[in-house]
Amino acid sequence: MNDEKYYSTPEDVIRDTGVEHKNFKNIEAEVDLKAMIKGWLIEIKDIIDQDRNRDYHLEDKIPKGIHSIARRACINMVIYALQSQRSPVVRIGDWSVRIVEERAFTPSLLIDLHKFPAKPLFRIYRIEEAEEDE
Repeated sequence: MNDEKYYSTPEDVIRDTGVEHKNFKNIEAEVDLKAMIKGWLIEIKDIIDQDRNRDYHLEDKIPKGIHSIARRACINMVIYALQSQRSPVVRIGDWSVRIVEERAFTPSLLIDLHKFPAKPLFRIYRIEEAEEDE
């Protein structure tokens, strides 16, 4: 994948979560952790671009809020990954409280995302009248 553009940075996500590669069972080095987070940020960028019908990298300036939304969505992915490797069920004592839910875009993140206007989609259709057989 040569065109690996994303919003926010792996370093920002790592700084804000305090996560280290040794927190994950299958991550051997810091570079692998950054690669995993980068992959998530690429996926999150695709979701944002599809939702807003625009690629902010093609515009003059990427709004800081878009970087913030991507960072917070990726933080949710890190939290989900850490919780699900321990146990997919949250427990308090002997009681199962809930199953860990994979949701990068929480309702509050979607509210923030929808503050940024989506680019309108215009489609032009041409309808031709069929020729009648004589």
